[in-house]
Amino acid sequence: MTIVGQQFGVSRVRIHQMLNLLKLDQRIIDYIQNIKDLKERGLWTEHRLRNIARLSMEKQYKIFRQKL
Repeated sequence: MTIVGQQFGVSRVRIHQMLNLLKLDQRIIDYIQNIKDLKERGLWTEHRLRNIARLSMEKQYKIFRQKL
């Protein structure tokens, strides 16, 4: 486990998963941060966003918009 992982009690893999969310298109991050409706916010799970983050920047926003 990494030093950061030890501090927070999480695995290296978990840290990697969370850091990968930083690879999301900024427009996606902005949209999610501004969602007021809790039901809509609940639709955008971490797992779902990780799948989008794996795509190229060119494809991310296009796929995200299709899922809205």
